[in-house]
Amino acid sequence: MEEKIKKMLDVIFDGLPPTLNHWHGMSHGRIYKTEQAREWQEEITALLMEAWNDQEPYTGRVKLEIIFYVKSKRKWDLDNRIKALQDCLEYAGVIANDNQIDMLIIMRVSGNKDSTRIKLSRHGEGKYNDG
Repeated sequence: MEEKIKKMLDVIFDGLPPTLNHWHGMSHGRIYKTEQAREWQEEITALLMEAWNDQEPYTGRVKLEIIFYVKSKRKWDLDNRIKALQDCLEYAGVIANDNQIDMLIIMRVSGNKDSTRIKLSRHGEGKYNDG
């Protein structure tokens, strides 16, 4: 079968996304995005926009691979950091909507410093369909 996956984006940046616990706050019964989350989102969105180089948002199906390189052995849930990254891909205009992600691979590996790598690829329609 012909290879139907083509790399679109491969970006590495220092640090890790904020956890969901640090993403939202609550005041007077209302949920809001924290200042830390807004600043992080603006920085990563700008980085992704630059890497995407003013192309139109991709509207097809995609595979997203996220690698968290971590220095400490502190325990945390992998899935607690991915939504922020998915939203940034959409806000940066890399993809039209984060519901286009058909395959999501998340890894945590030891590193010399905390950093995050995002690899986005086109995902062939029906490639994993048994029907």
